Order: sequence, then C-alpha cells, then structure tokens
Amino acid sequence: MTVTPTLQAPPFPGVIKKPQQGEAVKKWQQRMQDRGWHIKVDGIYGTESERLCKNFQAEKHLQVTGIVDETTWDKTWTAPSAVAPPFPGRVLKQPPIMDGEDVRQWQDIMNKRGWPLTADGSYGPKSEEMCRQFQKEHGLVVDGQVGRNTWTNTWVETI
Repeated sequence: MTVTPTLQAPPFPGVIKKPQQGEAVKKWQQRMQDRGWHIKVDGIYGTESERLCKNFQAEKHLQVTGIVDETTWDKTWTAPSAVAPPFPGRVLKQPPIMDGEDVRQWQDIMNKRGWPLTADGSYGPKSEEMCRQFQKEHGLVVDGQVGRNTWTNTWVETI
C-alpha cells in the first residue's frame, strides 16, 4: 500500500536543533504526531525529538543528523508513508508470552516511532500495554493484540 503525499510543507522556519524551543518546534512535532509518530508536542526540541528526527531521516533515506534542516522539514509534510512488511501470519498476543523475530520487528518499529518499548523479541505485558495505547491513539479496535490491521498500521503513516 503506497500513500501519495498531498500536502505541501509550510515555509521553512530555519534549522531546528537541540535545545531549541518555540512555535516552529511545536509545528514540526505536531506534524510528526499527525503522521502517526508518538511524540510529545511541547515546543521543546530535546533528546526525544532529536531521536525521532534521526529515525525519520533514516526511514526516509535522508542524511541522519537529528537536525530538522530544510529537506527534513519538507519531507515531514511530503514524504510518502512507509510500507508495512508482510503480515507474519500469526497474531501477536499474551499470555503466554510469545517470542520471535516477528515480535522483535514489531517492537523495533514501535520504538523507532517513539513508543517506549524494547525490541527484545518477547511479546509480554509491556508490549500488550503499548499495543493497546497505539490502537487507542490510531482509532483501531483496542484488544492488545497485533493482528493484520494493527501490524499494517504500525508502519503506515497518515499523510
């Protein structure tokens, strides 16, 4: 599933980097949140904003600096969504704790998108809790299970 970008970036406000604060930071954070990234919109460009910026830059094949330069600013509005890998064929849930590469892959993208989750390959209570929060924020059925719909929506951004 490829989503075609339809937005145009607002005028570039200048470079955003640590420890900057203000409306430009807030606007970038809000756009990242609107795309589906788990980021606090507080107008403070701190360590977590920088980390998510680096993850966004890597995902979009940009130079990874952690600095919102003109290209990163533009791509925050215009870059197409990532495409989800194929559904692994099993629903991730617990109990009992499920282990596997598919669990690690899901945890890894959740972490890269800002969710406080370690990619250890074990789907336990913390994974279920983060799954439930993700489902709630994205308007999905909240069941704490990573089925086909939750799997796909973890990767696909709202453009």
